[in-house]
Amino acid sequence: MRYLEVPCISKCNQILRSLEYLNPSLSLFTEMYSCKKTRKQKKEEIFMKNKICTNYSPNQSLISENNTDKSLTFENNIPNNTPHNIPNNIPNNIPHTLPHTSSSKTSLLLSFTSIINLSFPEYGFHNFDESFFEKKNFSELKTSITNYITMSTKHSQITETIDIIFLNIDKDICFKDCIIYSLENRIAPYENTVWFFCYFLVNKSLKRILLMSGSQEKCK
Repeated sequence: MRYLEVPCISKCNQILRSLEYLNPSLSLFTEMYSCKKTRKQKKEEIFMKNKICTNYSPNQSLISENNTDKSLTFENNIPNNTPHNIPNNIPNNIPHTLPHTSSSKTSLLLSFTSIINLSFPEYGFHNFDESFFEKKNFSELKTSITNYITMSTKHSQITETIDIIFLNIDKDICFKDCIIYSLENRIAPYENTVWFFCYFLVNKSLKRILLMSGSQEKCK
């Protein structure tokens, strides 16, 4: 994984820093990463895939193909009733953008692990478990982020501000082509927080993954 300097994302982070100024207990940022892996990451991925092939029978996979929950299944589900000011041509169902194989799922989990380690270098995370994540749609993502930030700031135009953030992000990641995953496990960076969100927006065609992270620290 490689961190990407993207003008629109940088603009979003400037806005997020202004919200942090209103409430110093907030930590808000978004980062773009290339899906291209380093040599070390490729070796780790090969090792993990071989380990899975050894530990799982042919009838098993890292993530069940018949899952009815919102775990790591590779399909999108962005509703037509998209939030205000976001492009309304986001389809309700997008074809699978990654094959239903243990190999691809392992690769995605390793990508998430690498991104978290790059964003929080003070922690040495190993491979995340698939149970840590839930698939989300765009409406869920935007509603969650808007609600958390709104209740933690006294910004008179917070809704408009968040709309500007999402419009800028959409220019570089294209929401309609993304698969969205939410980290549900309260890992170390979020342990002492009132609330947190950590979303991974995967755009296979652009070979990019966007991280959206936010939290409010507990009062000491």
